[in-house]
Amino acid sequence: MLIPSPRHRPEDLALWRSLEIADRLHGERWLRSGKIEQSLDAIREFAATGPCYAGISWGKDSTVLFELLAVSGVSIPTIWLRYGKATNPGCAVVRDVMRQRWPNADYREIDVGESEAMRDDFSPAVRETGADRYLSGIRAEESAIRRMSLRHLGMDTGKTCRPLAWWKQADIFGFLAVNDLPVHQNYAMLGGGRWERRHLRTASIGGERGIERGRRQWEREYYGDLMEELEREGYSKRTHLA
Repeated sequence: MLIPSPRHRPEDLALWRSLEIADRLHGERWLRSGKIEQSLDAIREFAATGPCYAGISWGKDSTVLFELLAVSGVSIPTIWLRYGKATNPGCAVVRDVMRQRWPNADYREIDVGESEAMRDDFSPAVRETGADRYLSGIRAEESAIRRMSLRHLGMDTGKTCRPLAWWKQADIFGFLAVNDLPVHQNYAMLGGGRWERRHLRTASIGGERGIERGRRQWEREYYGDLMEELEREGYSKRTHLA
């Protein structure tokens, strides 16, 4: 269920409709793979060994993680770190749909401000929950470093649990499609096919982190107004938007 946005263009939506058909077909087949049950088992086993929390960004992977946490039968705090005015506006819409779907989930938010230095710092979540063990939605497919780590350490290191470790992008979008879960609006901002959805980021606007694969140009194309606003307010001096 794609979150609609006035930033979408007709060519984006046409391409998205074809992608969503493929997602649903893949998801219907993939439901029988057994990976969902493996992920749920990993969540339950990790939670059983001590206090923990889950980091949520409301991108595609963490939306799936939130859904799995909700159906797992265990209560784990989920934390969304917001980045002030640099937070991507589509994240809150995904959050609202998922919160309505699972109103009793232990969900919390912390706004750490626009500083890019805080984007990999989960110490506020540790202070909030009192737990230094966490679950994340990272996947082996995303980078060679993550593949090496997962092959060496597995899904559960004792300190971290990666229940989506061996899911592929097609599995993620397929799961979202067949379960009618919200899909962040960014994934359909495809420039009529010039941008690949697997490279699109959702958590924040601006910053130096993850600017490869044309991210800066993509942000200027779809979020130019927000980029200009952040720059006018001096955000560029703190996070190098330019």
